[in-house]
Amino acid sequence: MGTYLSAPYVLLNYTGKFRDVSTLAHELGHALQSWFAKENQPPVYAGYPMFTAEVASTAAEIVFKQSMLDRTKDPKERAFLINQMLEDMRATIFRQTQFAEFDLAAHTLARR
Repeated sequence: MGTYLSAPYVLLNYTGKFRDVSTLAHELGHALQSWFAKENQPPVYAGYPMFTAEVASTAAEIVFKQSMLDRTKDPKERAFLINQMLEDMRATIFRQTQFAEFDLAAHTLARR
């Protein structure tokens, strides 16, 4: 969160567990996208739609999980990470498609 005139802030509960670190990576992706948009665009262009907001945050999660995968040799940990990455892809593709369909339906209704 933040405004055009402030630095972005990430507010979350954090206990250091895998899910917390993954969430932190995700939210930092949003924060960095907001910061780069603010630094490189005037206010009128610095905003972005929800659909593209998830690109940076999802990429940050992928970088985090790929980094963990690159560092471990433990077969169980590798299986866990690969499963998480596959589940993230499935959920993100499905969820983002639903959001896009909802946005289309809402805007179509608004135009009518």
